Amino acid sequence: MRKEQLVIPFSGLSQGEHHFSFDIGNKFFEQIENSLIKKGNAQVEVQFIKMSVMLQLHMSFKGNAQIECDRCLGEVFVPLEGNDELIVKMGGEEITDSSNIMTIGAKEAEVDITLFVYEMIALNLPFRKVPCEILNDETVCDKEMLDKLAQLKINEQPSNEVSNPLWEGLNKLKKLN
Repeated sequence: MRKEQLVIPFSGLSQGEHHFSFDIGNKFFEQIENSLIKKGNAQVEVQFIKMSVMLQLHMSFKGNAQIECDRCLGEVFVPLEGNDELIVKMGGEEITDSSNIMTIGAKEAEVDITLFVYEMIALNLPFRKVPCEILNDETVCDKEMLDKLAQLKINEQPSNEVSNPLWEGLNKLKKLN
């Protein structure tokens, strides 16, 4: 499989602002090891500013990704969008304490932003992946799975067992709310 890399050749570019656009799809996400996203597509726009000793990249993306629902395990595409900035320093020491600063060799002719773009998209995934809540559409959840979960739900009725006296005080506080 051919790798889908996002590479910007800057050696022949004049100093100043340049624009690049990338369309990424399923191949892009499949090539990333242990990717959170298996399927998706996005349009990535890069505002590229070349200076004498560094490069500034202002990136934004808009697209969608297939996620697995935390509730019903169904797979649904959800819309995503976001932006980020990357500073690329040429030559010198490697900086490791910042996720938005990259160092490349002084003789490099291009910069590979593949992993940075993947991380930018992955960090915009919703923390709680319940598509029916994200899309405000109850029909996207797997109804059959939700019915099965409802059947397996444990009833929370008080039991007749002798309770631990240590927990009795906490249960009284719980009932106050």
